[in-house]
Formats: sequence, C-alpha cells, structure tokens
Amino acid sequence: MRYVMNNQTDATHNIAMDTWLLNDLKPDEPIFTLWQNRNAVILGQNQNTFQEVNQEYVDDHGIQVVRRVTGGGAVYHDLGNLNFTFIVPVEQTAEVNFHKFVQPMLAALHSLDIPAEITGRNDLVIDGKKYLGMRNGMLMVI
Repeated sequence: MRYVMNNQTDATHNIAMDTWLLNDLKPDEPIFTLWQNRNAVILGQNQNTFQEVNQEYVDDHGIQVVRRVTGGGAVYHDLGNLNFTFIVPVEQTAEVNFHKFVQPMLAALHSLDIPAEITGRNDLVIDGKKYLGMRNGMLMVI
C-alpha cells in the first residue's frame, strides 16, 4: 500500500488531488491518504450549486465551495473533520467489495459501543445518519 502525505487544508487542492489520484495516477497498488479541509462545502458531481449553497453565507464566512468528481450529496468540512481516501486499483468498480473495506471501521465503532450499521447503499450509518459513503471506487468519509 502506498501512503500519500497531504498536509494541505485548501479544499480546491485536496479535491484536485483526490481527482488526480483517482483518474490520472493509475496506481498498481492501493493508495491511502488522510487529509483535512478548512471550512468548505464539498458538492457531489451532479448537484446544483444554486440549490445546495447559500452563496451570501459562504461569501460572508470565507467558506470554500468545491465540486468533487464523484456523486453523492453536499457535505461540510472543517478542521474538526478528518477525511481519508482509499483507492484500490481494479478493472471494474463492480469488482470492489465495499463491505470488506467498511468492516474494520464498523468493528472499531462497535468496540466503542457505537451502534453503527452498514446499509445496502454501501454507506455506514449511525442512528440512521450517514457517517461514511463509498462511490466510484473511492472510499469517501463524509
């Protein structure tokens, strides 16, 4: 496994790095990186920015708005949020057993008496609220 150091907190840099790792690196081994964004709204590939973002509020508070290349909903990141990217090289995304990757996180949460569950959508939920999601061959923490 290859670990990529990323000490940047700029969301545009971090999302661009994730995109590059996913689309351009063409790794022959798994890639893992930890990263944080300062205040930022991260939008899914197909979301309407005008519907998801209060532009006046983000402008007034210096919040970055960045679109990622994967789907999913809008999420808010700040320095209290630790993100990771785990990319496994495969021919087809359908080859990836997402439950295999989530199982260690689920076990860790259960050891802390946190009642987490894996849903059929490849998401980890706690009390019905999405905590972690996986899409397009990239494991994304939300």
